[in-house]
Amino acid sequence: MELPSDLLCDIFRLVDDTSAVDQKYKLSQVCVYWRAVALEAPLLWSSLTLFTPLDVHRLPSVFARSRDLPLDITLPKNSWIVDNKAAVDLLTGQRDRIRRLHVQYDDERHCFLGRLLCQGFTFSLLEDLELSRSPYSNGRLTLFISAPRLRSLHLTRTDCDRYHGLLVPSLQHLFLDDCRLGLGAGLLAAVFARSEQLRTLTCRAMFNKVDVSHDDYVAFKPGGCLPYLRTFRVDVAVSSRFLRFVFGTRILQEMEIYTAEGEIDATMQELFSHVFRGLEKLVELRFDSEEESWFEIRDGTGRVRRVSVLPYAVHPWRFRDLWTELVQQCNIAASLETIYTSTCHWNDVVSAFASRPPEGRIELHVKLVVGIPGDFYGGPGGDSPLQLKCPNLVKVVFHDFDDHPHRGHRTTLAFSVITQLLPCITSTARSISLCASKAGLATSGGTETLSALRAQLPEQFVFCGHCDVLCRDHESPAQSTSRGYDYLATSDLA
Repeated sequence: MELPSDLLCDIFRLVDDTSAVDQKYKLSQVCVYWRAVALEAPLLWSSLTLFTPLDVHRLPSVFARSRDLPLDITLPKNSWIVDNKAAVDLLTGQRDRIRRLHVQYDDERHCFLGRLLCQGFTFSLLEDLELSRSPYSNGRLTLFISAPRLRSLHLTRTDCDRYHGLLVPSLQHLFLDDCRLGLGAGLLAAVFARSEQLRTLTCRAMFNKVDVSHDDYVAFKPGGCLPYLRTFRVDVAVSSRFLRFVFGTRILQEMEIYTAEGEIDATMQELFSHVFRGLEKLVELRFDSEEESWFEIRDGTGRVRRVSVLPYAVHPWRFRDLWTELVQQCNIAASLETIYTSTCHWNDVVSAFASRPPEGRIELHVKLVVGIPGDFYGGPGGDSPLQLKCPNLVKVVFHDFDDHPHRGHRTTLAFSVITQLLPCITSTARSISLCASKAGLATSGGTETLSALRAQLPEQFVFCGHCDVLCRDHESPAQSTSRGYDYLATSDLA
C-alpha cells in the first residue's frame, strides 16, 4: 500500500532536516512513486544547504524543481559554491526569490560573496539574513544591499557600507557583533528612527565603547522609541537620562548596558533606579567574572539586567557595594534564591553577607578560579577563605574554570580548593547538598576523585543525587558495602 502523496511529502520534509541537496536526491531515487512525489513537491526543493561540489552542480535542477517558491539558502563555511562562478551567477540571478540567506565565510574563500552582497542589489523577498565570518580570518566583507521586507539581520564580523537599505520598518531582530564600518553611536539614532517594529536589538564590540548619553544621539520621539522592544543589549556607556529619553516608562524583558565606571555614587544609583525599575522579586544574582567587569540579575518573571563596566575602567564593580545597593533598591536579601560567584570573590561575598545575609533558601554556585597568582579569595584575609554565614544555604555547586595557567594540575587544585572552602560554610539547614561533578574531578583513577571528596566531607554536607550515582558507579563492591550500598544483598532480598 502506498502512502498518500501529501503524507509522504511531510515525511520527506521531516527526514530532510539539514536541507542537504544530496539528501533530497536520495529520497527521490528510492522508487518510481517516491520520485514522482518528490518532483511534484516544490516545497522540498525550496530549502537547500550547499555542501559539496555535487550540490553546487545540481543547483539549476534544484531551482527548477522549487518552481517559483521563495528560497531558503544556507552556505556553510567552505561551501564548494566559492569555486563555481557559474553557480554564483545563478544564485545572484535568483536574488528576488531568496527569503532566507545564512552564510559562513572566511577571508580566503569569501570573494564570491562580493558579486552577491556588495553590488547594491535589492532582495525583494529577503526576510532573514545572517552573515558570519570566521574569528580566525583577517578579511572583512563590506555588505551593501537593500531588503525592504527584512525581519531579522544577524551580522558577525561583517561590515556594512550603508545601512539605509537594511534598517527598514519591517525589521524585528537586529544582532551586530564586531561590526565596524559605517557604524557608531549614530547607528542607534538610525535604528530608533527607521525600525519601530524592532523586538530585539543587540550591538556588541562595535562602538569602540563610546558614550551615548548626549542629546544629539537621541533627538527624536522622547519616550516613544521602539515601542515593541523586549531585548536591548549594547556595549556602550549609557546614562539614566538616555534610558528615560528613549524608553520612557516601558519595562524591557532583557537589558544589557555598559557604564564608564563601577563606582556606586549618586549618578550610578540614579542609573540603577531606571535599570532595575519594574523588576519583580530578584531570584538570581551572577557575579563570577574574574575581572569584576559585570554583574547580572534575574527576577522571578525571567527579566534580566546585565551591567558591565568599560574596559580599563578605574573602578570595577565591588560585590559588597553592589549587594548593599541591591538590598536598598530591590530588597534582594528577602527574595534571592541562587547566587553565582567565584573563588576570587569569596571573602567579598562573606563580608557582604555579614551585614545582610539572604533570608530564603539559597543555592550557591562557585566557579573555581584556581592556579592564578595572588589573592585567590579576594578582599580581607588575602589567600585565607573567611567563614561564610548564610543561614538557609541548602545547596553548593562547584564549577570548573578551565582557563588558568596550570591546566595539568587542575584536578588537584580544584580538589584542594573545595576541601578548603567546605569547612568555611555555615548554615542552619539540617543538611547541605553538594554538587562537585562539574568541578573537573575525575570519577575514577587518581586520588582527587568524587569518592575521595566524599570521604572528607564535613558532617553537614551530603552529595547530590547525581554525584552520589557517579560515586557508586566507580566504587568497588567493598567500598559500596562499607557505605551502605550492598547491591548484591539488595538484589538477593528482592
